[in-house]
Amino acid sequence: MLKRIMLVLVAGALAACAGALPLAEAPERDDAAGLGPPDLTRLRVAGTQIVNARGQPVVLRGVNRPGLELDETGYERFTEADIGLMAQYGANVVRLPINPVWYLDQGRPAYRRRVAEVVTWAERHGMYTLLDLHWSNPDSTAVCRPDMVQATAFWRTAAETFAGRPAVLYDIYNEPCQITWEEWAPLAEALIDAVRSAEPEGLVLVPGVDWSYDLRGVLERPIQREQVVYKAHDYPWKAYLPREAAYGFLADHYPVVLGEFGADGRVRFGFWADPEWYGREVIGYAEARGLDGWIAWAWHIHTPPNLFADWMYTPTPFGAVVLEALQAARGTGR
Repeated sequence: MLKRIMLVLVAGALAACAGALPLAEAPERDDAAGLGPPDLTRLRVAGTQIVNARGQPVVLRGVNRPGLELDETGYERFTEADIGLMAQYGANVVRLPINPVWYLDQGRPAYRRRVAEVVTWAERHGMYTLLDLHWSNPDSTAVCRPDMVQATAFWRTAAETFAGRPAVLYDIYNEPCQITWEEWAPLAEALIDAVRSAEPEGLVLVPGVDWSYDLRGVLERPIQREQVVYKAHDYPWKAYLPREAAYGFLADHYPVVLGEFGADGRVRFGFWADPEWYGREVIGYAEARGLDGWIAWAWHIHTPPNLFADWMYTPTPFGAVVLEALQAARGTGR
């Protein structure tokens, strides 16, 4: 009931918003601890919800910050100020795509330090970090099926690094494709086991198939592990299957988070959507359906669909909708 009341309040705030909103003040920091506000607690699954250490429902609302999968330093303008601005807008999570080849390369210690630095920045500003194994296989760009040797090694190593840090969450694979749910589920369980070998309490996100859109197989064959949240990605070219049938229905049974969504007005795979309409449609659906979070793609200017048109942080039409929604929901997510 509390979750539903919060969703109604958010929906009302979204409806009341119009145009650009001024930035709210950034969350207060707990400088004595150096790791952010005291309510940045361990998250866990309770029934169909994500809850914090006090049993209060948490809705993860935030942004993807691509770059570290493409460039070892973060691909332009990646500083603590960047993370701080996300927090000012009201984000409580940042999804961080990672390149496993670089992370596992002993000759690139600076890359691991860079990832850890970003996690610390997010903690300081009261945000969770969702580590995303964005692609796999030896050439580092193949996406459909993970190289299980590489992927399990990555998750064991990353989990060892961040074990005991409750603000770190684990997105085990970006977008499985050209694979059935029956084939994907045991691979997902193996990746979860790799995380749990070092971090037994870490919250894990498991994507659907068909580029992380389709979760229809879960009810017949759920993931046989604890503390699992299911994840979907929603883009205009997935219009062939209604989102309710693809993933929304699952919110009646398990926690579900939108890990990516976005539109930029381009025709892709024969589909087009107005960016502003699409942003309001997806966020409105996620809030009304009671999903446990939505994370927009992308806090960047060169990885479309982008939230910004330039590094003066001028919002795109889609970006303006996302930033407005983050501010409208500020303070209701935990």
